[in-house]
Amino acid sequence: MTMPFFSIDPNETPETLEQKFLKLFEERGRSAEAWRAHAHALREAANTMWEGPLDHHQVAMMLDGLAIEALAKAVQIAQDPTLVSAGRWTLKSHDLESLVAEAGLVVDANQRSLLIRLTGFVTWAGRYPIPLKSKAMTPTMNASTKELSMPAGTWIADGDREAASKIFGRLERVLSNQRGAQPSS
Repeated sequence: MTMPFFSIDPNETPETLEQKFLKLFEERGRSAEAWRAHAHALREAANTMWEGPLDHHQVAMMLDGLAIEALAKAVQIAQDPTLVSAGRWTLKSHDLESLVAEAGLVVDANQRSLLIRLTGFVTWAGRYPIPLKSKAMTPTMNASTKELSMPAGTWIADGDREAASKIFGRLERVLSNQRGAQPSS
């Protein structure tokens, strides 16, 4: 059920209202600063969850992943504002490894592993107790060595909070450098 509101503008029509919000959508979507500010709000929320009980750490990982995602998208918006056009947002991925790479940040193997795991928390483990399919939470086993590989979103390593913070800080520098190199309008 929607709450009825009424326009105070006697000249407002459904078409002018749609145009007004299309403009707002594109202004916000094309603003790297809006994406950056949202990323910082997510980081603050993550920090609060990290300070809570251990069973909140999955949510903290999700929020850290979402913060990195928003900041990587801020970098990409700064590079190409047309990612938001005609009332659509074209960068729909939650794949943090790809988003961070596309933002121009080179990461090492440990950081790549963290980004993959954070993607698992963003897509399911920070949001729900189970994924859409059991396979997404089932470890794989090397038949000869019995070594297990854990899927994304199923474990948190010591130091993940600090490592996520470092990636976030590096993305901030990429965005700052990029914005500093752009001509002012």
